[in-house]
Amino acid sequence: MKKNTKARSYVGKEVFIGIDVHKKTYTVVARFEEEVVKKWTTKASPQSLAQQLLKYFDGATIYSAYEAGFSGFVLHRELEAHGIQNIVVNAAGN
Repeated sequence: MKKNTKARSYVGKEVFIGIDVHKKTYTVVARFEEEVVKKWTTKASPQSLAQQLLKYFDGATIYSAYEAGFSGFVLHRELEAHGIQNIVVNAAGN
């Protein structure tokens, strides 16, 4: 399932990111052209995650989403500050 993201050019392309937010870690899945291209777990640091996304998908338009919960909007604000278009979704689906 993991693929080498360095072998591809993401310049001018769209990458879609799903983030599962936990107290100490984020589990992240990246999709590009209908395919999972990277899946990883990283420490729960909004700034670190934003930097990782920009590094892994250099030149791409990055869209991300995570479920609203205990962590509030700190991650959302950090991603947006780095030019990553993020939405926080309602866990209840309403």
